[in-house]
Amino acid sequence: MLQATFKQQKGIALYYQVAEVLRNQIKSGRLRPGDLLPSEDELCSLFQISRTTVRAALNMLVSEGLIYRKQGRGTYVAEPKFEQAYPRLLSFTEEMLQKGLQPGARVLAVEKVPADEKIAEELSIECGEFVIMIKRLRLANNEPIGIQTAYVPFILCPNLINEDLSQSLYTLLIEKFHLPLYAAKDVYYAGTLNAEEAALLQLPPGSPAFVVERVTMISEGRPVEYVRSVMRGDRYKIVLELTRDKAIR
Repeated sequence: MLQATFKQQKGIALYYQVAEVLRNQIKSGRLRPGDLLPSEDELCSLFQISRTTVRAALNMLVSEGLIYRKQGRGTYVAEPKFEQAYPRLLSFTEEMLQKGLQPGARVLAVEKVPADEKIAEELSIECGEFVIMIKRLRLANNEPIGIQTAYVPFILCPNLINEDLSQSLYTLLIEKFHLPLYAAKDVYYAGTLNAEEAALLQLPPGSPAFVVERVTMISEGRPVEYVRSVMRGDRYKIVLELTRDKAIR
């Protein structure tokens, strides 16, 4: 039987907390393969949360393969999988929490600016169209880990510029502006820190860095965010697990 009592944690996305409660109950066996989950309305009532938050939590568990939907019949607990074939789309906040670290952010700048050629191309908008630029220093256990500069089309969420952007941007886009984030494409390459970046990350100029460019899309395939991240090379690493369909002969 579903146990829905939980204490909300400040600074962590509500949908992520709800998903974690359900995930733990699946892994502990309280919810077994084939069990029918309560309806969205029942979950709203149990957790005292909005339907948007419930759907975001369920979508996360569907993407993990822990639950599945049957059209017109409801949502069920899935049979356990032996492996996760594809990585999930995680925000920086979710990634740090998975690593057991306390995420944080210091907002460096928020502006409404015209998109240059690069940003317009990544977001599939016209050059000169307005975007909201959000530059933040990302922290893990209060230590600077990276600098992220995100661009979101102004027309999609004009009020985003007035929000508290020290919290998870994904949480705001999903819960406040009802944008169903679905997929992202990441490009990684090596770089070095310039003087400004080095000062923010408390390292000497010229120190190695990972540069990550991400385009995040909603379910219709429309880009909703382009972000460029400069991550500390001494604290950040990429781990890839690769498989082949057939053994090499």
